[in-house]
Amino acid sequence: MGKVTIALAGNPNVGKSTVFNALT
Repeated sequence: MGKVTIALAGNPNVGKSTVFNALT
């Protein structure tokens, strides 16, 4: 979850995609 948090903090759109990929 740490990397996801950093991605969200850096780029909301990219972070969202990262979370989606992590969940799926």
